[in-house]
Amino acid sequence: MKSVILIRLFRCLALIGFLLGLNSCHFFLPTPPSPPPPSAKRPLTPTYSCTSPTVAPVVPDESEVLPLIDLLDIALQNSPATRSTWYQAKMAAADVGSARGAYLPTLNFTGSWMQELFAEVDSGEEIVTKEKNAKASLTTTYLLFDFGGRNGNLLSAIAALDSLNWSYCWEVQTVMIQVIQSYYNYINALGTIGVDEATVYDNRVTVEAATARRKTGLDSLSDELQARTSLLQSQILLEQDIGILKVAEATLVQALGLPADTPISVAGLPENLVTEGVCQDMTSLMELAKRHRSDLNAMRSGVMDAHFQIQTARSALLPSMDTSITGSKQSLNDKKFVNAYDMQFNLYVPIFNQFTNLNNLRKAQANLLATQAELDNLELDAFLQVVSDYYELIANSQVLDYSHEYLKVAKKNQEVAFANYKVGINTILDLMTANNALYLARQYLVDAKTQFLTSLANLAYDTGTLRLCDITEEDGVVLIDEEGDDER
Repeated sequence: MKSVILIRLFRCLALIGFLLGLNSCHFFLPTPPSPPPPSAKRPLTPTYSCTSPTVAPVVPDESEVLPLIDLLDIALQNSPATRSTWYQAKMAAADVGSARGAYLPTLNFTGSWMQELFAEVDSGEEIVTKEKNAKASLTTTYLLFDFGGRNGNLLSAIAALDSLNWSYCWEVQTVMIQVIQSYYNYINALGTIGVDEATVYDNRVTVEAATARRKTGLDSLSDELQARTSLLQSQILLEQDIGILKVAEATLVQALGLPADTPISVAGLPENLVTEGVCQDMTSLMELAKRHRSDLNAMRSGVMDAHFQIQTARSALLPSMDTSITGSKQSLNDKKFVNAYDMQFNLYVPIFNQFTNLNNLRKAQANLLATQAELDNLELDAFLQVVSDYYELIANSQVLDYSHEYLKVAKKNQEVAFANYKVGINTILDLMTANNALYLARQYLVDAKTQFLTSLANLAYDTGTLRLCDITEEDGVVLIDEEGDDER
């Protein structure tokens, strides 16, 4: 009789729930939207809002003349790339904390309260009985051993954190080299403008001399027109290089982490650069790169991470054991609580799981070999960069020395050619040739300075020794630390 009453009660509750469900569906079904009229325009703004914390960029004062060291400081504060790698390292640090937590016990609290109603019919009279049950329990669990799985997870997390720390250092140097290259390109564009203006002046003086000789009948109109042609060519080249300068300035500003139209004032380079003893021999530089390049150290930490992942995967094939202790209090029908205690030792032995653990071990072993191969390839690329930039630096230092001599000779040649033209010894073609040689000499010197400084900075970057403390504040020249520094 008791079971029949309960079945009927459940049926009534089910029917009531079904009717309520239909009623809720009637009220909560969404009304299909009506299409907009043909002339109406759909809003382009999304119906949701997505906000993220932003960091206010450091914007320099337009009136302040910034040397290279200050430009680098601004870029490192504004760079989204360095912020990204920094927060990735913080995530890895949290993973280390989670892995260390496996050495601590877990503690869980469980509480429950239940009331049951029982209906009986006795001698035609329905009797309802209430039964209350309250229970509270506290359980602690601790892993006793798992054949190195817990230790492998911790060591793997530490290696991953170390790898990301090195990656952050490499990202800092990458931002620095981008700013340095953009700065030198901008200074080169400024120097090119100076060369163009000097060439325009020389060609204008040549036109004036040709006009004076034509008026006196010493030269023909053709000579004057040739001089004017050279003047117009130099003026066109000046306007083109002004556009290149604006692009170089925008590129530099963008490298600082600022909008490309932000105005800045930049300090120039020294007139004379020292090219002797700027770096060591190539073998020492390759040793520097092997020890101090942050990307190589990050990859080495990645190899260690892959090694510890093998330890973790292997432990999944072996037994593990933990223990748990539970203490509980239980009360029935508001009576006195009954205490209960339980202690268990659990042994887990993996027997068959579709070869998942075995394949995970094989995957971890293959990952170690692949990561080691990536490290070997990265070392070869790094050594090639060192060798290439080393020989470029040697060549550019020689070119810079010759460019100074070339400019001296070209100036003297132009002065002599102009003086001879005025007295009628040389023709207009001789003077125009001398002017063009002087233009090339000036441009060679500007380009030689840029190439020398850029190759010097690239070599410091290739060896992993590009640091703020190795950049001279007065002239913005990168120095290579001959002994290196193990500090990150």
